[in-house]
Amino acid sequence: MAAVKAGKKAAAAGWISFAVCLIFFLGILYLDGPVLDADSASYIEMDLSREPVYPLYLAALRHLPWPEGLILYGQPAYLTLAAAIACVLNAFAVARITDVTYRYMSRLGRAAGILCAGSMTVLQLAGSILNRFFAIRHSMYAQCILTESLAIPLYTLFCVELWLALHENSRKHMAAAFLLAFLQTNLRKQMTICLIAAVAMSFIVYILRKKSRSGRRFLGHLIIAALIIVLSSGGERVYHYFVHGAAVGRTNDNKALFSNLMYISDEEDALLFAQYDPYGPPEDREIFQKLIRIYDERGLLYKNLKDRGEDLDFYTYQQHYAESYDEIGIIIAMPLIGSYIEEEDPVQRRLIYDQYTDRINAVLIHQPMDEMAEVVFRNVLEGFADTAARYSPVLVPAIIAVYVIYFVLFIAVLTAKKVRSSSRDGALLAAEITMGLILINIAIVGVTIFSQPRYMTYGMGNLYAAILIMFFVLRSRGDASIDSLS
Repeated sequence: MAAVKAGKKAAAAGWISFAVCLIFFLGILYLDGPVLDADSASYIEMDLSREPVYPLYLAALRHLPWPEGLILYGQPAYLTLAAAIACVLNAFAVARITDVTYRYMSRLGRAAGILCAGSMTVLQLAGSILNRFFAIRHSMYAQCILTESLAIPLYTLFCVELWLALHENSRKHMAAAFLLAFLQTNLRKQMTICLIAAVAMSFIVYILRKKSRSGRRFLGHLIIAALIIVLSSGGERVYHYFVHGAAVGRTNDNKALFSNLMYISDEEDALLFAQYDPYGPPEDREIFQKLIRIYDERGLLYKNLKDRGEDLDFYTYQQHYAESYDEIGIIIAMPLIGSYIEEEDPVQRRLIYDQYTDRINAVLIHQPMDEMAEVVFRNVLEGFADTAARYSPVLVPAIIAVYVIYFVLFIAVLTAKKVRSSSRDGALLAAEITMGLILINIAIVGVTIFSQPRYMTYGMGNLYAAILIMFFVLRSRGDASIDSLS
């Protein structure tokens, strides 16, 4: 009877959270309607540079039997439906993690369960509240026609399923985690972090830890991850074949490397072409020289910043890099390189463009990488800041304090003698998954593009939730043993 009663209370916590979140998300959507971003058109038009899941999602909704010419909020009606479905998914994800939090923490006491569950809902909503009411964008990602509208809730669900899989040693939940990782990988390449995290956590739990060691289980997870990579690559080519008539992967994958290498280059690097690609097309060097001259004139290069000769602060460096990134890799490079391409077929033009940038990258990668290391290092630092809050010099002490508290609590829980192992293991696992995903995301974003809240928002709510859970587990000295949280 007690177990049934506890189960009903846990279900009630999830339903209450779902109702609150649904009212919030759909309420904001009702007031604002769907929001189109600068990248929205490329998803709607199924651009060759985009992963397949979100364009197919929009296309499926677009082909529903709508009344001809139906417009809502100044946009085709299917975009409102796309945003509404995303809002429901966001509400469900918050309710799911709230439900699991209540089930776990209520074993330490009803007060702990209620407070942690309520806090979890608030923390998961915090990003949307800040973006809608206080940030410059004035919109939630849930209402935007962007991959983030689906990627953020799927990330939350992935974290829940991975935690349940490893905490309960559950094949069912691990299968769900890998399925979500597969969807994420094909929704937004950045979210390959989920697949990496699943393998990394499996290695920690099933290889490094003696009490749960299972080489067979880890090998199985490694094989599944490899299959996901193969299926994703193959599926992307099938998608582009039917949509664009060419069985190719998405284009412009090398933009990040191209933008970063050009950012740290100067005119003297033209000499590298004779050394490292002496038999390559002569226009490669010519394109490089034309581009570097334009970048230099517009002050977009890293050397332009250093040539100021003044004591520049961290924010100035990062702002310059962020402002230069798209100017270098898209706005200037695309039309200039495009002028060298005679092919008229749009797909072939994109492929030839990638060949040009690939060859230029292969040469410029041989330049000294000390400046690249400086750029990446600052990106990583800003990544930590943007995960905990929005980077600002005023907030730096608070951001540092957040991470110090996180790791102090982690060590305290790890070494606490009066906390039962079942309580400690669950809290530590949640903290490890949270920080693991944050570190992987920061590393990938730091190497490929400039840090900004849009790319770092995924781990923010979980960061503070993990701190809260560790605090209560440490404080309770109780037992959070769980037969099943499913």
